[in-house]
Parts: sequence; structure tokens; C-alpha cells
Amino acid sequence: IENADYLFRRGEFLKFIALANSLAARAPKADARQRLKLANALVLAGDLPAAVEVARRYTEPPNDAYVRSYAECILAITAWRRGDVASAAKLFSSALRLAAESKEPERVAWTYLHLLRFYIDFHPADAVLSILPDVRKAGLLAGIPQATA
Repeated sequence: IENADYLFRRGEFLKFIALANSLAARAPKADARQRLKLANALVLAGDLPAAVEVARRYTEPPNDAYVRSYAECILAITAWRRGDVASAAKLFSSALRLAAESKEPERVAWTYLHLLRFYIDFHPADAVLSILPDVRKAGLLAGIPQATA
């Protein structure tokens, strides 16, 4: 799993997907966070149907707020990539609320970062600039170098 996490952090999504699928075959009861990391790689690699199939399993309780936030964020990215801006906006809002509820700085930071990217594509510059301080703060609190630029 450490090798898989390394591939994910480096953005080697196709290699990560292959390795994650191999690991899943050997350990079919992988935890929700690992499965969602696979869904995240799938959406970023363009396999939207597979990402949705995985993420939808984790959007409701009894899953914790971190897991539900991650799932909602993946669904938001999927909606965004499909051009469904209204659904993406609602899903990002839900993902951010759940991330804050989870009180896990890393989840908050990554949700904000994806939200910023979405804003850049679909909102005026003043709206993008208005969330930038929150994005930076979340990245700094989480200590994620990739999220602090």
C-alpha cells in the first residue's frame, strides 16, 4: 500500500490504478479511504463511470464525514468533467461542509483545492480571489506542499 500511496502522490494515476486493482483482488475488503483514493485516481485519469460507481457507495452514513466528503468531492469532480456545473457546485458545497465537519485538515485542504480549480473554470476572477485565502490557509494547516502554492 505504501508504494500505491507514493504513486498517487506523484500523480502516476494509471500505475496507481493498476496497482490498486491488483491489491484489491488480493484484499477485497480494502477500507473506504483506499477505495476512494482509487476512485479519485479514476476520475483524474478520465474513467468517470468507474469513479462514480465507487464513490456513490460512500456518500451516506454510517460512513464518517471524512469518507462522505471524499466521495462527494469525487462526484463533484465527475459532474464538473461532464459539464454539469450546477451539480458540481452543489456537490462541492456538500463536500466542503463534510470536510469541515470531519475536522481533518488534509481533507479540508484537498476539497478546497479542487473547489479552487472548479472556480477558475466557471467563476469570475473576483469569486476566485475571494476563496483563495481560505484555500491557502487550509493548505498551510494541513501541511501539504502540493496544496499551498
